[in-house]
Amino acid sequence: KIKSKPYDKDLNSFILPENGNYTFEIYFTPQKVMDFGFIISFIALLGSLAILGKNIKLKKNL
Repeated sequence: KIKSKPYDKDLNSFILPENGNYTFEIYFTPQKVMDFGFIISFIALLGSLAILGKNIKLKKNL
């Protein structure tokens, strides 16, 4: 993990050695929170659909 340094007062920059082969993975740290939120939302949606399906099935049996 390489820390960024300011460039031109607005942009982030990263200083790397001139020699070497590089593979970059750029990941925005708050994205982890969003990914977790999407998982929780998907689980809630599945749970809601399961409850809705169960209620519809119960009404048909009455």
